[in-house]
Amino acid sequence: MKAKGNRQCDRVLRYMQTQGSITRAQAMADIGVANLPAVIDDLRHKVGVPIKTNIVKGTNRYGEKITYAKYFIEEEEEDGNIGEENLG
Repeated sequence: MKAKGNRQCDRVLRYMQTQGSITRAQAMADIGVANLPAVIDDLRHKVGVPIKTNIVKGTNRYGEKITYAKYFIEEEEEDGNIGEENLG
C-alpha cells in the first residue's frame, strides 16, 4: 500500500512495515517527521491503513516517568480478519 503524493506518509508507512512500530521520537530522529500524529491520522483516514496505538509507560533521560504513543499496523489474521499484533 502506498500513500499517493505524501512523502511523509510513505516514509512512516515504510518504517512501520520494516521496523514493526514507530514512536514520535523515532519518527523525528530516523525519518525526519516532526508531526507524527498528523501523518498517522492521514494514513488512517485518507489512505485506509489500519493503525493501532499502544500507550507505553517509560522513563525519560532525567528519570521522570512518562507515557508515549507507539503506533503499529494492525495485522491481518489467517481468516482475513484484522486482529491485534502482540507487542509483548
